Amino acid sequence: MMAHAQRKVLRKVFEYDQPPEVVWHALTDRRALAEWLMPNNFEPILGHEFMFKVDGFTKKMSGVTRCKVLELEPLKHMVWSWAIEAVPGGKNLPPMQVSWDLEPTATGTRLIFQQTGLEALPPFMRFSMKFGWGTMHKRWIRKVMARIRRKSDGSTSFTPGAFVLEKLCYKTRSINPEDNITLAPTREQAARINEHDNTPSQVG
Repeated sequence: MMAHAQRKVLRKVFEYDQPPEVVWHALTDRRALAEWLMPNNFEPILGHEFMFKVDGFTKKMSGVTRCKVLELEPLKHMVWSWAIEAVPGGKNLPPMQVSWDLEPTATGTRLIFQQTGLEALPPFMRFSMKFGWGTMHKRWIRKVMARIRRKSDGSTSFTPGAFVLEKLCYKTRSINPEDNITLAPTREQAARINEHDNTPSQVG
């Protein structure tokens, strides 16, 4: 009998000096996700199917990741399916899952991130995902959080412009208007936003 592949789980814990409301906003606002993660058409609705889309990084991968909101408990817990799509005629990677759990702390929020299903990936892709998720949660999402404001009524709002499209590590030539995909602002758009909002840009 063939032994089952050992289950591989990527688990990372991050501490932020922001309240859960701000961290949650960074995780669930499609404009914020477009800056620290990828262009997307996400909605924080249970069962919502959405995608992240960029130009393919390799000849075999299309640049599309298809997802679905599997679990959603506002301010506390969220799970997505995560399926990286191959080019037409290619072989799709087995579906994975990503999850976030938020815990309030005395100084802000503890965020626990997990990705399961990595055992089906080649080692270099597992390493790339580990490095990528680490960088995004340690550095990029913090800059996005810095532009999320808490209002007097308890709600939160995000001002785009923490990152500009020209400075990100991917290309978006394959994205069409009919895709209904939200992208990070261009340098020109961010300048207009910052001029109107009087918020300094944090381009990284």
